[in-house]
Amino acid sequence: LLKWSLLGLALAGVFAGAGLAAGGSAFARCLARCVNPFRELLPPTRTVIARVEPGDATVLRGKPVEVAAEIRGEAVNEAKLYFSDQQAGSARDGATWLVMGLQADGKGRFAGVLPAVKNDTRYFVLAGDTKSDVYALTPQDPPDVAEVRVSLVFPEYSGLGQREAEGGDVDALVGTRATIRVKSGAPLKEAYLRMEDGSLVPMVVKGSAAQTPLAVQKSTSYSVLLVAENETRNENPPVYTVIARRDQPPAVRVSKPGRDVEVPADETLPMAIAATDDCGVEQLAMVYQIKGGRAGRKPIRLGQERRNVVL
Repeated sequence: LLKWSLLGLALAGVFAGAGLAAGGSAFARCLARCVNPFRELLPPTRTVIARVEPGDATVLRGKPVEVAAEIRGEAVNEAKLYFSDQQAGSARDGATWLVMGLQADGKGRFAGVLPAVKNDTRYFVLAGDTKSDVYALTPQDPPDVAEVRVSLVFPEYSGLGQREAEGGDVDALVGTRATIRVKSGAPLKEAYLRMEDGSLVPMVVKGSAAQTPLAVQKSTSYSVLLVAENETRNENPPVYTVIARRDQPPAVRVSKPGRDVEVPADETLPMAIAATDDCGVEQLAMVYQIKGGRAGRKPIRLGQERRNVVL
């Protein structure tokens, strides 16, 4: 045995030059055969699959996945992709492998697309006289926006205080401080508001929830971008609107009598008055003057409804 090992070491140097041309993997097998002539080894190959992408990977469920292989060594005219999922049979037991050809780019790269990966999928590439390792694709559902809530703190002068609302739309006075809170069905790694102008506002993430403040200064829109811990991302998120309203002066309309009238001194004059204000009417009074007399002012008692007062 020692004699054979010494002979193998001597021959190793002779095969080194040939190994460089044959590729790293084939050379390693040749060298192992020389050093260990009685060990059971795979025969050397003239083709080397240097890299397979994406290798073992987590992918979006139901989305196509490109598989590419970089092949070296002896010129190869074709390469095939073998794949199997749970629905097609147990690839682990060698039951069912589906096959598709890979397209060559003429520079040693072969690529193809697996359509709609819905289940755990195992695959390998076969080219020339060799094949790659078996890799696994694990589909994951993208994170979803399960709930959006908005907290609003209105400007102090408005007297509107604070409000909570479901859904992501915002309709508030300029100067309102909003807080956008989001819940997802998956643990989150990152979350952002993507504004109408394309800018990203980072959100503070805790578990499957995220939140961020948003100052209401102008009308705009936004969507919520989520990145799960498994690196999957939500696609085509809904768009929410932000309406920034300028504070408007109150409006008053006297619809009845709605014109100049003359009535006896002891007669009651029916009147219909409507007052509106975006922040709510705080006080309402009727200013009047009887012909030939002094002007007067009579406060009008308000009810619960303050934005649209009808009397």
